[in-house]
Amino acid sequence: MQIPHEIVNSHYLFVRHGESEANVASRTIGKANLSDSKLYDARLTQAGVAQCEESITRDYLHETELEYVMVSPMRRAMQTAYHLLKDHPQFATIQFIVEPLCRENIHGTCDMPSTYSQMKAFAESLFPNVDTESRFTGYSDREVYFVEDL
Repeated sequence: MQIPHEIVNSHYLFVRHGESEANVASRTIGKANLSDSKLYDARLTQAGVAQCEESITRDYLHETELEYVMVSPMRRAMQTAYHLLKDHPQFATIQFIVEPLCRENIHGTCDMPSTYSQMKAFAESLFPNVDTESRFTGYSDREVYFVEDL
């Protein structure tokens, strides 16, 4: 997979996701709880959403012209991008690109991504202009792409 010229010659800002359900479980119950199947591809908590919407990063991004945003296929990362950028003046025209290699190492169920079809549906529900195809073309079984990267 070759990275498009437009992306290679760009500036990058890396943003960590807001507080997730797995972050809370890890703090309150301990790492053993990270094997809980309810934490698969953990979502943001309400506090995580508030972190995004009240973030100085959000303010900075709203003053920045954006053409492309690369985002992890993890729900918490997509939610973070959405809540940081949903009110951006260019939101409708920003090309969001889901990058399958931009995700956590698997240390617990919370780090297990959703299947490709679930991820695609979720991304399309958040972003008006999202590419969920181009970065997934090299996988022999796109539906469980993450297995090939273990």
